[in-house]
Amino acid sequence: MFSVGLTVSPPMRIGKKTVVIMVPRHSSKTFAAAPQSLGIRPIATTSGQYYMRPRAYTPRLGCLMFSTRAPNRPQAPMRRALTVAFRGLPFDADREEVEGFFSRCGRVVRAKLRAIPYVREAATGYVQFASQESVDRALALNDREILGRQMYVHALFELTDTVTIGCLPLGVDKNRVKAFFSSCGKVIDIKIHTSLTGEATGQCYGFVRFASPTSSSEALKLNRTPFAGRPIVVQRAEQRAEDVSIWDNYAETDEWMARSINVSGLPPQVNEDQLKAEFETYGEISLARVWRQLGTGNSLGFGFVRFSSPESVAKALDAAKTIAGQHLHLTRVSPIRPAVLDYVPPPVEYAPTRSIFIGRLAHDVDDTQLRRTFERFGKITRVLVVRHLGHGNSRGCGYVDFSSPDAVERAVQHDSTLKINGFTVKILRNYTLPKSKRDVASSIEIDGRDPYESYRKTGSWEDDY
Repeated sequence: MFSVGLTVSPPMRIGKKTVVIMVPRHSSKTFAAAPQSLGIRPIATTSGQYYMRPRAYTPRLGCLMFSTRAPNRPQAPMRRALTVAFRGLPFDADREEVEGFFSRCGRVVRAKLRAIPYVREAATGYVQFASQESVDRALALNDREILGRQMYVHALFELTDTVTIGCLPLGVDKNRVKAFFSSCGKVIDIKIHTSLTGEATGQCYGFVRFASPTSSSEALKLNRTPFAGRPIVVQRAEQRAEDVSIWDNYAETDEWMARSINVSGLPPQVNEDQLKAEFETYGEISLARVWRQLGTGNSLGFGFVRFSSPESVAKALDAAKTIAGQHLHLTRVSPIRPAVLDYVPPPVEYAPTRSIFIGRLAHDVDDTQLRRTFERFGKITRVLVVRHLGHGNSRGCGYVDFSSPDAVERAVQHDSTLKINGFTVKILRNYTLPKSKRDVASSIEIDGRDPYESYRKTGSWEDDY
């Protein structure tokens, strides 16, 4: 336990408003627990009087993962970083204003804003402090109301044996990256990632893990060093979870990734059954998927095939494959972006629902077929395939209403496994907020997008398809 006081800052301008903040002052250097009660404190501003109210404290993990298989890598050394991620300041705040706001917590080394096109309610970004005491004061602002909006501040944790590398040329060879960093010490593993924006700019990023923290510290000295004709960015790897590392996430996916291939150049009419049939000659297939837009059901022209053994992958990659006269491009599956890098929003309490949303529907699916497919889960009261108002064609999605919530639970268990006309469909609960919370729903993001990462779709686009 520790005692808590409040330090009142001088008035400061953030965006179009002037605010006075009160930063908790702790008697101990370690922020071990949250204060149970600080009362309601007024905040004077030029546009009126606001209040900073402490909310009920609930311990949260940035990412929670469970596994029945022990990681095949040693535990990564980890410590709390001097950087925090934030969200909640006015969206028109600039970098200097963010630095000024958080300087009341302690000396700010740098601040970085993240531009997110679909979020204009609040500014988001990162702030690096000079001391852990300053980080403690910043974390105490989490879940508080400032200028009528909720403030989120979350700690980041750095891996002492791993560095993040950015601005790598697209398609760079891992062995070349390993040779570049081998001068710093023994390299244990390297992962290279691409994104949609990276493909447009010809860049990719990755992680390099060393055998010792000393080697990773040496690698930091290579920041802005030319590599393949361009300067690369080398920083200490940071993540949001404390108990699970990015290498634990990789250990969970490496096995099935070794059995998978990406397939691009698919004709729009090819479904998953046809894709599976084309590649069964190379070995037993456990899963075949054609990526399609969630809201329209249109094929994106690419997918993947997962075999039962890695030997089948080599056979498939050596073959020249065509479907419907169209040549296919086959590649190995790239590493999956670790979940611990992304922010997981706190759960939102919803009212019980008796409705489900179905996405990725083929355009020839009508209400009758949709009812026939889902009536196995329970009594249906309404079925609707969403259609264009003008020409009446299907939009590739629909809704099914059941008579009981139990039927909904049975239906959502078949998400991304149930097939209709050869295509796997997306099944989601059609949530409704409780009536008491609908008046504030517009100020809360509940769609699961990462409020801290710029252009979330570019980092993990699979969530949208």
